[in-house]
Order: sequence, then structure tokens, then C-alpha cells
Amino acid sequence: MGKKNQNGSKKIVIALGGNAILQKDQIGTHEEQQENIKKT
Repeated sequence: MGKKNQNGSKKIVIALGGNAILQKDQIGTHEEQQENIKKT
């Protein structure tokens, strides 16, 4: 599936955005989303 790096491990990337990090009563500003990501 993925290539292994030099030490034999694999890297996993998880992308969060949009509605996945939007909390109730938020409008989705950059600042709100950054804060939600820090809490994740």
C-alpha cells in the first residue's frame, strides 16, 4: 500500500477540515478551526 521509509516505518496522514472540525454555534472562521484542531 505505502512505501516504508528508511527505518522501516510508515507515515500516516490524517486530514481534518470543514464540518469535521466545526463545533456547534461556530461559523467556521480560520481562528475557530485552528483552535478546534489544537483540541483534537
